[in-house]
Amino acid sequence: MSVRPVLALLWLYSSLALAEPSINIVTRFYALPGTDAAALRQNILRLGPLGKNGKRYHAYTQWNAAWSYRWVQGRGQCSLQQVTVSMGIEYLLPKPEAYDQFDHELQQRWDQYFDALFRHEQHHKDIGVAAAREMDSLLRQVPVQPDCAILQTKLDETAEQVIEKYTAEEVEYDRKTEHGLRQGVRLP
Repeated sequence: MSVRPVLALLWLYSSLALAEPSINIVTRFYALPGTDAAALRQNILRLGPLGKNGKRYHAYTQWNAAWSYRWVQGRGQCSLQQVTVSMGIEYLLPKPEAYDQFDHELQQRWDQYFDALFRHEQHHKDIGVAAAREMDSLLRQVPVQPDCAILQTKLDETAEQVIEKYTAEEVEYDRKTEHGLRQGVRLP
């Protein structure tokens, strides 16, 4: 074997090992009417984002993974040439329309509530980022296969398993924290 094919293989494997998933984070707000605590509580329960289960929440963080790959087929085998993993993460958070009209005490209570809520939602984001990183790492480790249909199946199954694992982690996180209640997420 000449040096050139060995160098090409080293470059291929090093480029596969060095890439990072692309993470895109978007923060959106929904308008929350009300100038007192009672109105805020009522409106957040009425206007909060709908989860996948049809329930309303104070806030919602959603992540969506996408993956693509290219392979090379030759000499009776199919090998991975390139992997791209991206993770879109979107926060949807409440924003009081009349915050400037709140009395000082309500502003402080709102700020405490919002800080706790955002910390809770950030952990959902962290779970999504961990999923993207693990997916990227595991896809890059899928070995050479006898044909590209098998390689494609193994890659897609690997990615789906990562999504299932981290979706379950999110459900468990919300269960343990009671959707943030145990972390101080209490309406003013």
